[in-house]
Amino acid sequence: MEPLVSIIVPVYNARDYIERCVDSILNQEYQNLEILLIDDGSVDGTDVLLDAYAARDQRVRVIHQENAGVSASRNRALDLAQGEYVQFADSDDWLTPDSTKLLTRPAMEKGCDLVIGDFYRVTGKRLSQKGDIDTDHVMDRREFASYMIENPADYYYGVLWNKLFRRSIIEEHQIRMDEELSWCEDFLFNLEYIRYAESIYAIQVPVYYYMKRKDSLVSQGISISNTVKMKSSAKE
Repeated sequence: MEPLVSIIVPVYNARDYIERCVDSILNQEYQNLEILLIDDGSVDGTDVLLDAYAARDQRVRVIHQENAGVSASRNRALDLAQGEYVQFADSDDWLTPDSTKLLTRPAMEKGCDLVIGDFYRVTGKRLSQKGDIDTDHVMDRREFASYMIENPADYYYGVLWNKLFRRSIIEEHQIRMDEELSWCEDFLFNLEYIRYAESIYAIQVPVYYYMKRKDSLVSQGISISNTVKMKSSAKE
C-alpha cells in the first residue's frame, strides 16, 4: 500500500469556502489520505459542515477546540497525525487534483525529505503561477538554502502549503509552530525542518491555489510597531 499522507487544515469561521477546500482534498488522485480538520472555535456553523464530512468519509478526522490560533491548531494536528508524510492547506484555499500525487512521487521514488511545488496565486478572477526553482535534480540543504537566500521573503519558501514533509523528521526533532508568534511562524517552521532535511526536490508544476483575500492578515494595515515586535520575536 502507498504511504499514508496526513493533510492538515486549521479552520476558523470558514463556512463560505471550507467545502471547496475539503472537496479538493477528498477528490485527490492520490487517495491514501487522512484529513485532519481542526475547528478552532468556529461560531458561524463551520463545525456542522466539518462534522458532516466526517460522517460521510472515514478519512476525515474533525477536532473541535476553543479558539487558540492557527499555530496551536496545526500543532494539535501534528500531535495526532499518523501519516508517513504531512501536507498542509489553509481553509480558504484549495489543492489541484494531482497535488498530493505530484508531491509524494519524488518523496517515494527519490527518497526526498522535502518536496516543494509551484502554486497559483488567485486575486479575484486573475490567476498567476508562482515558482522559483527550475532545477531538475535532488538538492541537499546547502543548495536549497542558496536559492532561498536569493529571495527569502518569497511565499514559495515561507509558507507550508506548497510542500510535503516527512513526519518522522518532524517528530524526531519535535518541530512545531511557535504559538507566541503571529508573523513568520510558517517560515520559522520551514527553517527548522530544513536543518534536518538531507534531500530536497522542487517540481515546476502548480500544486495549490492560494487565495489572496482583502481581509487576510497580510492585507491588513499592520502597524509599524507591531511589525517591529513580531520581527524581533522571530529573529530571537
